[in-house]
Amino acid sequence: PGGCCWGPSCRGGGGGGGGGDGAPFGIDPMHDPASGLYDGKAQASRCYTAFERVVRGADGELGPPYAFFPVGWGLGEPVAPDPSASLEEKDAYATMLSEWSPADSAGEVFKLYWDVRADKQQAFDMLAFVEDGGFIDEQTDRVEVEMVTFNPNVNHFTLLKFVYDWTSGGNVQWDWAMRSVYMDTYSGTHGAAQLGVEMICVLLLALSCLAQARDLVTAFRTFTVYKFVSSPGNWFDLAHIALMWAAWLMWAVHFQRTNSFTMRDHYPVLSDPGADCRFFAVNSTAEADFLDMARHVEGASESLAQYSAVTSTVVTLFILRAVKSMDFQAHLGLLSRTLSATINDLAHFFFVWLVVMLSYAASGVQLFGHAMDSVSTLTKAMVFLFYQTVALDPTVFYDQFKHAAPYWVFQLWLWSFLFVVWLIMFNVLVSILIDGYVKVKEESGQARGLFEEVGDHITHAFRSLTSSKSAFMSDSQVMACLLAQKGGMPSTRQLREVLLSSISDSVTVRLKGGVEIDEGTMVSLTTEPPVAHEESRQQFLDFSMPLGEADGAG
Repeated sequence: PGGCCWGPSCRGGGGGGGGGDGAPFGIDPMHDPASGLYDGKAQASRCYTAFERVVRGADGELGPPYAFFPVGWGLGEPVAPDPSASLEEKDAYATMLSEWSPADSAGEVFKLYWDVRADKQQAFDMLAFVEDGGFIDEQTDRVEVEMVTFNPNVNHFTLLKFVYDWTSGGNVQWDWAMRSVYMDTYSGTHGAAQLGVEMICVLLLALSCLAQARDLVTAFRTFTVYKFVSSPGNWFDLAHIALMWAAWLMWAVHFQRTNSFTMRDHYPVLSDPGADCRFFAVNSTAEADFLDMARHVEGASESLAQYSAVTSTVVTLFILRAVKSMDFQAHLGLLSRTLSATINDLAHFFFVWLVVMLSYAASGVQLFGHAMDSVSTLTKAMVFLFYQTVALDPTVFYDQFKHAAPYWVFQLWLWSFLFVVWLIMFNVLVSILIDGYVKVKEESGQARGLFEEVGDHITHAFRSLTSSKSAFMSDSQVMACLLAQKGGMPSTRQLREVLLSSISDSVTVRLKGGVEIDEGTMVSLTTEPPVAHEESRQQFLDFSMPLGEADGAG
């Protein structure tokens, strides 16, 4: 409602008298006899100042007006003093005005606006003005076309941008981007439901953090911190949790932007859409308001796009965590166990695969890069070869490659790639995965399936409710009995130490004379003692030997 689509904006525009330095350029078609918009009765002085007209000759004769003016043109004009100002202030103003130029505050960006208030004929005249005035000339290096659309029924904005870049070779490369955003995030029934689901997700995330904290505390209490920190799975879980909190933080920033957004009922950017001269003259205040609204929409849409990217990554990691957690069941964990069993072989395989792909990509750039953009660089060639490996389509490249290099070299490159990558390496990858799967399947043996285990739990629960205690004892009852028997007994760690000490073999050496030396004493005897203890050591040896042997040793 009352909004306007804006663009294009031309950076480095030239022509006329601009020369790419931000000065105005082009000739107003209404004052150009070669244009279909020419009006011989039009007076340039009615719509343009002397600064906005071409100066001809040394005598400063004013010619036709320029057509296009940079952003900021005419801003910063000195403010006239009050009539009651002093003579010195009036003289200073006259001096500044004589030295001021409308180009002082101008930049090198030229913006043209189309307003929805203009009728069909006026819009066509504006297009003709752009074409005949020479808006795109030999000094243009970029044109951007931006449109902001608004659906008031759902408060939904869409920002659409087309970008055209002129390269040094004369080609025009173009790209486009589209972003959309809802400004009323929690309005209506759908918004209330969304808020409820988000609160549940935050609560579950907090519980997950508490579970991780409990595992860490348990690791400290059981002296298994090294095992905890050396587990890749724990780091994977912590990274996933941190990424989820980062996503919620980004959502809070996005909500703050959308919640603080305001807009006007209309943005009359053009001073007069139905004017008979100077079609693109703007109202600077309305233009600033519109640009501020457009930047808010762009910022909100960009923050939503970044949040969506992080959230999609979170969902992918959640799926991987779910697959990893299925190891509790032999059949459900076949996928994760197969990958774990083959991770070493897969790492070596992908290293070899990367070397082979880089070799073919480098040779492809050398042979065909000059004729086909998809293999003009090493990065593009790697992407191209990967897509051709996954889904080979000779129609995409065969004719171009055949004419870009000698025929025999092209055939050698193509068939060797198909043989090495398609036939050999692909089958090696499949073989590695199949071997790992077979090993994991054999290890699972005759393990019961998921549905059988669920049936066992249902049967157990049914018998616990229907059978008498004398005929059936449930697992919970068995656990309660064991815990009752354990009451008052030493801890599990103490029992383990006593058991190990009781079954360990005693290492004792019996010397002549009935002297026994245990393991600790043997270590002290075989270790060279300090000089201060040499005498006591010799006395101990003399005492340990029979009398005859001691005399012989002496």
